[in-house]
Amino acid sequence: MEAARRKEDKPLMVIWGDCIPLPCGSERISYDSTYAGLLQKALPSWDIINRAVPKLTASRQLTMIQNDLKFLDPDLSIIHSGVADLFPHLVYQTFRVNIPPMNMVISRVQNLHSKLLDRIWLNHITFLARARMHKHEILKLPIIQYTPLNAFQKHFKSILALLKTKRTNIIVIGLAKPKKYLKNKVPEINSLVSAFNDTLKGLSKRHRAVYIDCWKLGNHKFLQEDSIHLSVFGHKAIFNQIYDYCVECFPFATEESPTETEYPPSHPDQASYSL
Repeated sequence: MEAARRKEDKPLMVIWGDCIPLPCGSERISYDSTYAGLLQKALPSWDIINRAVPKLTASRQLTMIQNDLKFLDPDLSIIHSGVADLFPHLVYQTFRVNIPPMNMVISRVQNLHSKLLDRIWLNHITFLARARMHKHEILKLPIIQYTPLNAFQKHFKSILALLKTKRTNIIVIGLAKPKKYLKNKVPEINSLVSAFNDTLKGLSKRHRAVYIDCWKLGNHKFLQEDSIHLSVFGHKAIFNQIYDYCVECFPFATEESPTETEYPPSHPDQASYSL
């Protein structure tokens, strides 16, 4: 009865992540070449929602999933996190800046050229207009930000605990091994990625989620030249892992397998998913 009901109602797969499940990077790949696009093509009997957002850290992802689960009841949840937390990135923060009194400004430039003084008057009037005659102005300035490992662990643990309350199957995708050029620029990058992967793998095991080990799965073609975004090969490799899991765990919702010419199978020596 359960299987018959599932055939009538399409199972739902939701992908939550940062920029990695999206067609980002210098190679300008198409969305159809991402693992989300390949899954949509290979699994027409599924409803697949891609909720990936660039620069989405685990803390913001937790908030997004809390809101999404009010409206979604996924059968399979795919979590692809870590890149936005691990790699430093620019974010804009709001600052309140006090406007100095005009007489203070004039006293400091009274010996300067009159044209410069006129320009200062004009700029100050514009400054006041932008501040709407208040004694401050709101500025948005870029700052470099990253997430410490302990904070990432806390947020990711909350994500998995939240998904478990919905009784959804969970797949966690690990981080790929950085390319050589990035290791030359940041010598400690391998140890940082390994530490994040150990956190992802350990929490996945604790919450009985499937973990895809991209470090073992990938090779030098797995990532684009920026050593962050997935290449076409990387997307296909992750697609293979998720597709094989769906065939095994949701046979009633899986139609004919894709041909080998379209989606090459995983290498037999590479690690597949692990329960």
